Amino acid sequence: MSASSSIHEKPENKMKVAILTQPLGHNYGGLLQAFALQRLLESLGYQVETIDRRSSPSLPLKLKITVRHYWAYCTGKAKFPGIQRSLNELNKNLLQFRDEMIALSPQITSSEGLREYIIDNGFNAIVVGSDQVWRPRFSPALKDFFLEFATDIEGLKRISYAASFGVDDFDVPNERLRCFSGLLARFDGVSVRELSGVAICREKLNYPAAKVLLDPTLYFDQSFYRSYSKKSKASRSEPYIATYLLDATQERARLVSELAQRAKLPSRELMHAQTSYFDKDGKPLPAVEDWLADFENAEYVITDSFHGCVFAIIFNKKFIAIGNTMRGLDRFESLLTLFCLSERLIRDGSLTDYDTIYAELDKNVDWEEVELIRARQKDNALSFISAHFPSLTADRQGNELRCESGDE
Repeated sequence: MSASSSIHEKPENKMKVAILTQPLGHNYGGLLQAFALQRLLESLGYQVETIDRRSSPSLPLKLKITVRHYWAYCTGKAKFPGIQRSLNELNKNLLQFRDEMIALSPQITSSEGLREYIIDNGFNAIVVGSDQVWRPRFSPALKDFFLEFATDIEGLKRISYAASFGVDDFDVPNERLRCFSGLLARFDGVSVRELSGVAICREKLNYPAAKVLLDPTLYFDQSFYRSYSKKSKASRSEPYIATYLLDATQERARLVSELAQRAKLPSRELMHAQTSYFDKDGKPLPAVEDWLADFENAEYVITDSFHGCVFAIIFNKKFIAIGNTMRGLDRFESLLTLFCLSERLIRDGSLTDYDTIYAELDKNVDWEEVELIRARQKDNALSFISAHFPSLTADRQGNELRCESGDE
């Protein structure tokens, strides 16, 4: 565990729960969803630890990345000769939040190491999620996120919490679909984050009982996040439009400029223009408390990020979401449909009707209705967890099931 994880330690008689999610510390949404899920489970009395599962790149890929980065350093484009040092510098504020606020396991780089860690540390349950844990592009060790490594661990409870496929398809070979279907059948409960995930579970994985649950960040309200945003020391004396754009393009920059003119407000970047860790003059990403405070104090929000939409909703800010098919459009559609805000989704290719888009941005939102929806969804989340973690007495024998693949 990380040095700071002792702040989360619970008495030995508490149910021990492991969270299996994507690696943390390089983006705000992934970090905060893991933090929120851990806090949610801890609030229910469980002893919780997030597993730091990493995939080791192949030797050719590792060599390619290393050579590319060192060339960038030699030509004056990178700040440090080592890629890891560059990444650590870029993400140091997010890494600090992770190390201080999340009970994290040591790094684990293999399925066997993951199995041994779960057994050796006496975990009673594993929660897979949230975020895009079932998206093959982001989870090269995909079999681990379907808990293949745990098939022979007796009495281990298994659920997914708001797990996401990221897109509206699950593009894996048929033989792996059959294996993942068999693994999913061993889960005690399955919940997904998007409506399309229910269809994928039913039609491709032969699991008809999947439920849709809120992203864990939405379980908590403004007051929870304000306890962190109040630590921000950055100046925000004037009203502004907050922009949180992961994919910077000229078309989007023009849209921001046009909307700022119509609102008669300056724009404020919540994440500075990010080229890459190759940027010699690049600054570290803002601290989490600054990022939250920028949402909290904005007049409007313009974002192309799923969690950008989430925090605009949490802080009750008028916003527009720029949908991106490559990043996964269904994530936006499912979230915004749930909260009756789907008209705020603007698709790439239709970003030049500035007057119409500004009218949508400036339209009032019935935040009381949004909060009622969120409250109902919170109840659903609690019901799901309590239904599948009722006790530790119902042990279950597992028989080994292995997926034929070479990923680790």
